[in-house]
Amino acid sequence: MTHGMRYLALLPVVALFSQLGALKTRDFAHLPQRPFNAALGGQSAHTMPTQAAALVNPAFLGYGDQNTFFTGGVFSPHLYGFYADGALFSPYGGLTLSAEYFKADDQTGALSFSYGSFLSRRVATGLAVTPRYTTGNGQQAFGLGIDPALLFDSKWHANLAGNDGLGLYSPTIFLRTLNLAIPIGDTELLAKPSAHVGVMTGLYQSAELNFAAVVSTYGTDGFDRLPYQLGVQGQYKWALASLGYGGSHFSPTANGVSLGLGVALPMSFGDAFLFYSLQFANSGRSDLHAVTAGVRLGGVDTEAPEVVFASEGTHFSPNNDGVRDLMVFTAAATDKSPIVFYEFRVSDAKGNQVFRQRADERIREKEFRWGLFVRSFVAPRARADIPERFTWNGRALVEKQKALKDNVFAEDPPDKALPDGVYIWHFRVMDEKNNESKTLSGEVHIDTKPPAAAVEIGDDLISPNGDGRRDLLPITQDTSVDDAYEGYIENAEGARVRTYRWPENAPARLDFDGRRDNGELVEEGVYRYHLVGSDAAGNRAEAKSENFYVSRRVDAVYLRSSGLGLNPKKSELSEIQFVPSLEHADGFTQGEIRIGKSCGPKAEDVVFRLPVRELGQSAKKNAKKPAKALYAWKGESVSQTTAADGIYCAVFQAQYVNGNAPESPPIKIAIDSTPPQLDVAADLSTRQFAPDGDGENEEQAFRLSVNDQSEIVAYALQVSEILPDEKGIKKIPVRSFRGKGSIPQTIYWDGKTESGALVESLTQYEYTLEAQDSYGNVAVSSPRRFETGVLALPAGNGFLVRVVNADLDEPATDRLAAVARLMEKYPKYKVKVEAHTGTAGGIERNLRLSEQAARKTYEFLIENGVAAERVTYQGFGESSPAFDVRSVNAPKNRRLDFILSR
Repeated sequence: MTHGMRYLALLPVVALFSQLGALKTRDFAHLPQRPFNAALGGQSAHTMPTQAAALVNPAFLGYGDQNTFFTGGVFSPHLYGFYADGALFSPYGGLTLSAEYFKADDQTGALSFSYGSFLSRRVATGLAVTPRYTTGNGQQAFGLGIDPALLFDSKWHANLAGNDGLGLYSPTIFLRTLNLAIPIGDTELLAKPSAHVGVMTGLYQSAELNFAAVVSTYGTDGFDRLPYQLGVQGQYKWALASLGYGGSHFSPTANGVSLGLGVALPMSFGDAFLFYSLQFANSGRSDLHAVTAGVRLGGVDTEAPEVVFASEGTHFSPNNDGVRDLMVFTAAATDKSPIVFYEFRVSDAKGNQVFRQRADERIREKEFRWGLFVRSFVAPRARADIPERFTWNGRALVEKQKALKDNVFAEDPPDKALPDGVYIWHFRVMDEKNNESKTLSGEVHIDTKPPAAAVEIGDDLISPNGDGRRDLLPITQDTSVDDAYEGYIENAEGARVRTYRWPENAPARLDFDGRRDNGELVEEGVYRYHLVGSDAAGNRAEAKSENFYVSRRVDAVYLRSSGLGLNPKKSELSEIQFVPSLEHADGFTQGEIRIGKSCGPKAEDVVFRLPVRELGQSAKKNAKKPAKALYAWKGESVSQTTAADGIYCAVFQAQYVNGNAPESPPIKIAIDSTPPQLDVAADLSTRQFAPDGDGENEEQAFRLSVNDQSEIVAYALQVSEILPDEKGIKKIPVRSFRGKGSIPQTIYWDGKTESGALVESLTQYEYTLEAQDSYGNVAVSSPRRFETGVLALPAGNGFLVRVVNADLDEPATDRLAAVARLMEKYPKYKVKVEAHTGTAGGIERNLRLSEQAARKTYEFLIENGVAAERVTYQGFGESSPAFDVRSVNAPKNRRLDFILSR
């Protein structure tokens, strides 16, 4: 309810009758309102019944939102009368119907029909149509009044202390003509035409106490006589009071003081009103009493909806690697009234809109129809329920253009990838009372560029024994600014011994001192440094150093390998090269590289031996490095067969002249020729996945798992559509997710294909997971399938449900049963069934086939509970293909379309 309507209560109760000796009911009709409505017509705050204000000026109906009903009577020694009023409101405006009967020296009865609607927040207009019949002293007359009205509400206020207190609140100007009648009969019995103009404003405003004032006048009898009215009204909690004065220089009818007292009681159904007013007698008339009672249904809602909308993070990377490909937003709205409109949109840094999702059930925004206009006053409103989650795939949505009649077919317009950068989201809602929430906004960042990651070690040996030689290992790393990094030292078994973390701005160099995170020295052995970078969008990069050694022995031998494993079945990974070296070469005679099932000295565990007679490299600091390693193992075993897959231990043992036989720290070597064990399963099974924007089952989650002894270096999740074919089925790839490194546990799919088209209703899709480990082994999971549910896609003011690859000969399948069940969710929508065929078979045959299929589908819907008056049907043959008849999607033209409309 608007602020301007708060103050109409101020209209004083004025005398409405001429001198006692010649009371005429026409004197009552001359004045702008009845005395009881003067008291009720606009009590401050939200207690005002709007239809009372409408009797002063029907333009007020444009600001009403509560249905109200009032009745009462007027009594004096020489006049009595009865009346009843009712008002209905909708987004189109308000309607009132008033009936009255009065008897004095004559008697009169009248009906008044009023309609008002707002043109803007400040301006409203209205119209009243009043047929009136009067009879008395053998005379009679009939008049039909057609009276326009105008209202301007400034929405302005100025107060003296804070938001409440003494001041001027929403000064309002109103203007209305009265009794512009088409008279029939003795026109002296009818009231003269007049114009009523006034100004009203609030004077005091607080949570419990409110006062307002009005000054008005009206012109009549050639507009040369201007009686005036002025008054104040107030409300304290549930108590109502009014005080007014009227004066006239040509008739005592309106002269004198009026007083009104009443109550406004809140009830479970709304408010109940009871009011009594007294017009004190003057020299020309006696006391006039009026009593009125009524109800106002429902509550007032002038408050904007409270909205919460936030993104889950600020960065994402829509590069189809399965990691943060979607930006997810959570939404909630709190309001007294149902939400009928919401809009979520995204724009780029220049303000260009790239994505929008909305639902609009506002009646005023729909195409005007008289049936909708009439029903809007009594029928419940449709709701635009806000989904709890919104998703954006980081692509620009190309909205469909309105189809032209000569279009043969129209493919779904694709969405397109957007460049990296900052994007602004906006969200707002509106309730059925036209209260709009604040527009919330925020930033998200698209970032598909992985962080930089490269490492290099300054030596291959560290000897942290405190002698000042090789106590530190310098590590140089290349990183990017503002990204998070983690670096760690791991031993030959893959266990971490030292971890470094940098939330941002990792250093270009760090020195490893040979100690664990707890400060203890690490064991002697082979180690490697890993650097892993990740940014806020989920992009990941990784780098590894070469092996290096930690040794605190004086006489030490070392063994370095070209890798940590091999695959005999892959030529490029079929061997591993070893480079043995010595801390001191003096006295060395021979040695061997021993490869065993364990790192112990048991002879039965040895799988293969490589004799070492010449050293490929010296561990001395100034020694030159050879061009390549001198010893290679291709996975052979002593029995001249290939060793089985597993983890092996390589050790270099040297023999010295003095009898010493030192051993190098062991190196773990893997043989892996076995493909990974893969499993992938979709969360939403048969007919649940339906990404149609209603907030339910919008994302398909694929749960991925892998079991392999080696690291996974690449993976791909492939989704294909299953289309029927003359030879069986045809698989059409529609979406793939590819990435490098570890497989994510879950990949979410929003139902869009690579081109941006949406999945089809009740269509089977097949998915497989492919992965490759670090030794070139590739595995593909067994194919699995799921079937989409029924998609009800927004189309104009309704929805479109499309079932492709339909069996038009016998359409009554379980797929059609699923469509019939969906119709229960839209009981107020009409349904048109359209059957379409492909091009094979001939034009006439296809037309007959589609007509028969449409008829069978219609009958099936009726048999399954859909009301017959809601359903129509039509067959189109091959005349309206939805897909290119020359493309792989041509079989989809054999389809059933269900068009839901209001």
